[in-house]
Amino acid sequence: MSTMTGAERGDVERDFDIFSDEYIADPSVVWDQLRTECPVAHSERNGGGWMPTTWDDIAAVAYDTDNFSSRDSSVAQTPEGASFISAPPITSDPPFHADARRMLLPFFSPKAVEDLVEVTRSIARERLDVIAAGTGVARA
Repeated sequence: MSTMTGAERGDVERDFDIFSDEYIADPSVVWDQLRTECPVAHSERNGGGWMPTTWDDIAAVAYDTDNFSSRDSSVAQTPEGASFISAPPITSDPPFHADARRMLLPFFSPKAVEDLVEVTRSIARERLDVIAAGTGVARA
């Protein structure tokens, strides 16, 4: 794996910018290209970062908590310089990760979710009615 950036190599396709109009319009095109040409891409843009693009590489990073941290799960700094989002358990490492999951799991049990089905359907119907009213298309 080379540490040289795409810009240094002269191949801008590897020096990805997740805030570019092209990336925002269809990131899958960039991912497909990186997967074939540079499966673990690096960019200096937006504070710098690495982007594994294959399932195996992403899984290897996700499960290797000794070498990769989840504390800052942002992909890059925003143009304004922000990068840290805290949303445990996704942004936590062991052993706190297990504690965060344990705190949240009761709210996602089958019984807890079943208790919210009707109110969720009601909210969805209300939102769909608003959308349908704006488009002139009746909801089925």
